[in-house]
Amino acid sequence: MTTGQKQTLSVSGTRAAKLTIILGYYSKMVFFNDAQELSKLYPETFEAPSQDELASVREGSLVKICANDVERFWVIVKNVDGDKLQGTVDNELSHGEVHHLKCDDVVSFELRHIYQIFQD
Repeated sequence: MTTGQKQTLSVSGTRAAKLTIILGYYSKMVFFNDAQELSKLYPETFEAPSQDELASVREGSLVKICANDVERFWVIVKNVDGDKLQGTVDNELSHGEVHHLKCDDVVSFELRHIYQIFQD
């Protein structure tokens, strides 16, 4: 990698990670917890939305995700492309020093990261 070049890595497993590497250090490191995997690992104590519920997520939906194992927060979905979504953080966050996110930030995530879907 040359000076100033950015590279994006994807890491799979129980946590989904997207790290931007600039000049050999991590910048704005954030990963979103896989709610579907957590539900499989802890079925008695952790409930995630069903596949039918996830299929109902559309632009404008309000969904809850979790960043870096420390904070759950609401996101307004702005774009859906298959299982990939993009949206804006919709509440004030308490642990920005860990995940570097704040209200109104744009985040990219997947359906499997959704903990909850707000229903009117």
